[in-house]
Amino acid sequence: MVKPEIVRRKVAEASSRIADAEELLSLPADDAASAFDVLADHQAIDRALADQMRRAVGLRNLIAHGYPAVDHTRIQSEYREGIASLRRFLAAVSAEAGL
Repeated sequence: MVKPEIVRRKVAEASSRIADAEELLSLPADDAASAFDVLADHQAIDRALADQMRRAVGLRNLIAHGYPAVDHTRIQSEYREGIASLRRFLAAVSAEAGL
């Protein structure tokens, strides 16, 4: 099982990289989650992946902001899908960037 600290760190790192990419690409997005919609609108990622990544951002926000009602059962049930989605996202962005 992956330790929650590792998941939190990886999600925070990914969120930071997304913000950096948004700034670099000058993509208009209202928040981190909507940045994935912008990428889908520009066909850099597919809509299903954008939806999955939006959910990951929501989960990241719950963890990062330390909301008192963090549902540890939800984290346990969603982290595998989140990691798979993150890998798909990174592959899509790498392909888009020609890497």
